[in-house]
Amino acid sequence: MTQMTPGAETRSARLTELLRAVLRSNAARAYAAVWLLAALYLLVRGQGQQIGYGVIWLVTIAILGSLTALFTDQAPADKETTPGARRWLWWQLGALAVFILLTAYSGAVFHSLAPADARVPLWSSLAEALERIGSQTFGNENYLKNPVTYFVLPAIVLVLLRARFVSLGFERGHRVLRVIVIWCTLPALVILVQIVGGSLSVERVLNRFISNGLQNGFFEEFLFRGALQTRLRKLWNSEWALVLQALTFGLWHLGLGYSSTGSSDVIAAAASTIMIQASIGLGFGIIFSRSRNLLASSVFHVLVNSMGI
Repeated sequence: MTQMTPGAETRSARLTELLRAVLRSNAARAYAAVWLLAALYLLVRGQGQQIGYGVIWLVTIAILGSLTALFTDQAPADKETTPGARRWLWWQLGALAVFILLTAYSGAVFHSLAPADARVPLWSSLAEALERIGSQTFGNENYLKNPVTYFVLPAIVLVLLRARFVSLGFERGHRVLRVIVIWCTLPALVILVQIVGGSLSVERVLNRFISNGLQNGFFEEFLFRGALQTRLRKLWNSEWALVLQALTFGLWHLGLGYSSTGSSDVIAAAASTIMIQASIGLGFGIIFSRSRNLLASSVFHVLVNSMGI
């Protein structure tokens, strides 16, 4: 009979404990229930391709998340929050909700889910001005709008509401390099295979890196992981923070879900984003939770977006 080495034995015990913890978690059960309901609705609507993508992403995230738990130790816990600080956290969370809704609305307009001529007082004028300046200066309307609306404005408001800037994803990292290796090896290999196979040129890959770095990457990571996940974690716990930020991130992509499903069914669009984008958001959240700053999740975010799959 083959005996396990002490290291393998320890990893096996950690994996078993991780599985038990997930099965006992009310947050994990809630996420699974929402995900399965989304899958059932898409199945009824004949959106099998979206289900396939969702399953692939969720399995990938589960495998990489398990490897992260096996080969990195847990980051230090947050300090206990005082009642006075909790009141300010609620104000910060409310401000974040406004920015998330407004930027989601801009995405819905971009993907033709919301009418292009609909106006949100002040916000629509600001977004249009930023798009115009970005287009004239950088050749891309999102190169200025996204950094300002996803990062600059929310960061200013949160700091004014007594959030410590360093607590918004800029704390000292924890096992950052190891987490990057675990999560970024697969997308890097996918991109490399595309280059070797001739379906993707090096120049196009570099353009995608730059484009996603300036539009999405760090800026979405700040809004959802650095700002939202940290507020939720302090108000509840790390499990609910992980699940709630993932579902919010998924539904934030409703416009993308609307265009990718190829139908006018908004519920199907929401189900698609829950299965796919929320699963990816779960991965981003696991990375951030383990590494405690935005570097690793931002690198993974750019690589995922640059795969072009």
